[in-house]
Amino acid sequence: MPVRSKVKKADVKKTLFTIQFPTLDEYVVLKKRITTPVYPKDAASIVSLLDLHPHARVLDAGTGNGSLTLYLARALHPSGHVHSVDKSALHLSHAKHNVERFARGLYLPTISFSHGKLSSVLNSLPSDAPLYDGAALDMPTPWSELESVFKRLKNDKYVVCYLPNITQVLECMKEIERKGLAFAVEQVLEINWRPWDIKRTVIRGSMRDSTDEKLVDKPWLRTSEHGENGSSEKSVENNDSSANVGEEEEVKHEQCQNVVKEGNAEYEENGDLEVATPRDPENAAQESQAASVVSDARAWICRPGHPPTEHTAFLLQLRKKEYSPDNIIELETPNKQNRFLILQ
Repeated sequence: MPVRSKVKKADVKKTLFTIQFPTLDEYVVLKKRITTPVYPKDAASIVSLLDLHPHARVLDAGTGNGSLTLYLARALHPSGHVHSVDKSALHLSHAKHNVERFARGLYLPTISFSHGKLSSVLNSLPSDAPLYDGAALDMPTPWSELESVFKRLKNDKYVVCYLPNITQVLECMKEIERKGLAFAVEQVLEINWRPWDIKRTVIRGSMRDSTDEKLVDKPWLRTSEHGENGSSEKSVENNDSSANVGEEEEVKHEQCQNVVKEGNAEYEENGDLEVATPRDPENAAQESQAASVVSDARAWICRPGHPPTEHTAFLLQLRKKEYSPDNIIELETPNKQNRFLILQ
């Protein structure tokens, strides 16, 4: 079926759906998975923290479903390269399938897959193999592979570790101290997205506050009262006498279906209020006046979406800072109170 075709779902009447290619975010979240994916908010942040550029060569350790692999490949396509490593043959096979199925395999030429333990794969590379411009580690124990990654990383480039809990962050930092690795801890981040709902609403209180005089001589609108134990509620409804009026004589105004209470105001959300046009053309002015009752009550409601985005992981950004005494230039300020070291 062609893209942008309109289709109907059998169990949903009068609703048209448009067929579109999925975005990468949708593909990662909705595709069948065998491991927990790196979610879009984290994957986009990792790409940014690695400070990638065209023609870069990036290591992706822990392929999993291939979600982060796709984000890296999209950032580097077509001139860069992603080397993805996983010790699970099942994960690699599943990731390859996901890469092939997204955008008709657009990013597949940008990626190479290797099976095995990360340190073994890196040690088996030719001695003249180019160093990596960045590395992303999505592994249960990334600290055990930091030394191997350090040797294959260009100086002044970044490693980003994807760590579900803060204990793993501490283990990485302890391992850096224990091994004396020249990694600078740039930052530790927790990425949270807070979605918001922005909707057109009709304020019920404003409808009730409309005086009875505004509804006089408007046979197409009526006020009904109903309730139990003496309680009553007023609402604007379609006049039964207008049920047979043709569709061309109906004027639709946006209204609410679900009631939301905020403070002392009540809102109804996103539905349709049908106001039938009076049969007598002379009542056009009255119709306009009645429509203004609804129009005056329209407003906007803005609130955080529910539920909020939950914690997924911490991102530990490391920077390789390896230098020798020959790379240091010592500078002094004119008053000789401050001294600076510049690393070349």
